[in-house]
Amino acid sequence: MNLGVGVYQDKTGKVPLLKAVREAEARWLAREETKSYLPIDGVSAYNKQIQTLLFGADAPILKEGRAITVQTLGGTGGLRVGADSCTAFSRSPTYGSAVPAGRTIARSWRPPASR
Repeated sequence: MNLGVGVYQDKTGKVPLLKAVREAEARWLAREETKSYLPIDGVSAYNKQIQTLLFGADAPILKEGRAITVQTLGGTGGLRVGADSCTAFSRSPTYGSAVPAGRTIARSWRPPASR
């Protein structure tokens, strides 16, 4: 298995379809009622459960409404959204490497046509 690309691959480069994935997919399709898009920030109930899992139900950040949670596609997509958000919204970095890291992220991305 090749984990270098972030997914399981066999030696021919194919991603094997695991039995557990087939079963989960069948369960999902059996109860699916629509093909509508999710809200832009994801499913609110899911986001709230993730916040509780991460911070604990009694965390001040949750009680004071200071936590924001969004869903993203895939792992690297989530990392990208997080990094871009930190770069865009951090006006006064709390640690010395924040500004250089943000500049590195901004410089490293190019639209596919310009690569």
